[in-house]
Amino acid sequence: MQTAVNKLRKTSSQAECVYRAYKVLASKYHGNRIRTFLNFFEVFPRSMETAWDRGGFLHCTNVNWLLKTLLMHTGRFTGQDVRTC
Repeated sequence: MQTAVNKLRKTSSQAECVYRAYKVLASKYHGNRIRTFLNFFEVFPRSMETAWDRGGFLHCTNVNWLLKTLLMHTGRFTGQDVRTC
């Protein structure tokens, strides 16, 4: 995750930072209606590293959590700047 944060810190604006963070997450994770129900208990990951290290399916709430974390660790955003559902 630190590698991605370091790359995001080099962006020239907040908008570019959000766009690139989204691209990182979208290339790594995807959603699936059936798996949302079948893998319900995966909505509660043990740690951020556990969620970050996996690929493929990830619940949307966890993707939002990772997005917020990435943006806040760049130093360009605060917790109040980023709202997730």
